[in-house]
Amino acid sequence: MEYFTLSSGMKMPAMGFGTYQIWGKECRDSVRLALDAGYRLIDTAEDYENTTEIAAAICDSGVLRQDLFLTSKVWKIHLHREGVFAACDSMLKILGTDYLDLLLIHHPSKVIPLDETLTAFSELKKSGKIRDFGLSNFGIELCEKVANLGIMLPSVNQIRYSPFWNNEETRCWCDGHGIRVTAHTPIAKGKIFRDPVLTALAEELGRPVNHLVLRWLFEKGMVSIPRSKKMEHIRSNLNIFDFSLPPEYFTAMENFFKEHAVSE
Repeated sequence: MEYFTLSSGMKMPAMGFGTYQIWGKECRDSVRLALDAGYRLIDTAEDYENTTEIAAAICDSGVLRQDLFLTSKVWKIHLHREGVFAACDSMLKILGTDYLDLLLIHHPSKVIPLDETLTAFSELKKSGKIRDFGLSNFGIELCEKVANLGIMLPSVNQIRYSPFWNNEETRCWCDGHGIRVTAHTPIAKGKIFRDPVLTALAEELGRPVNHLVLRWLFEKGMVSIPRSKKMEHIRSNLNIFDFSLPPEYFTAMENFFKEHAVSE
């Protein structure tokens, strides 16, 4: 596993396991498979309603807490001070841990003052309940607002990013301000496997198409959190650290992205 160093000094795995819309036994089994395969970053959220199953999978796996990087998110209706505290405490209790490695604001709120939310997150970090703080689904304007408030600087911004989804301006802004981008939905819900250009390029490279895409994201400096329910896909997504993209393939991916990705 490769790691990125965040602006806070924390080490974050470059590949994580996403758990959006995976519930019940399927979630427990998938997370256990991911942990067995070697994933150590598990990404969840208050709104995903699967924390209990993730906790069970971690317990089943026997992986030590200090070897894990647990990321969660506070839903936008709970971003007032007491709501942030309650959400964090609930997640800690369910996960059976006394800290989260990274806690994100899941979506910006249109009604709860951002300074109130950031102050609450700052208090959580000072108390040791969270080790790092970040954003999710924040564009440049809101990222700038967070920075200008001067209360707490995010280490991460988790945004949708794939060969078909263009958040490049936000990625570049974050990169220039020391904020590590996490790409969610990086394999575009399986769309990469059906695209003839990407599949042909991957065949030329001699790697699966998911390796082509995930390695491209890694070389752009992003953490990826693909999700899957099948062991072969879970293992395959993780195995991108034993090669580098030749320059012509990286350029081909950049050109494909410019031609096919749509903006928000």
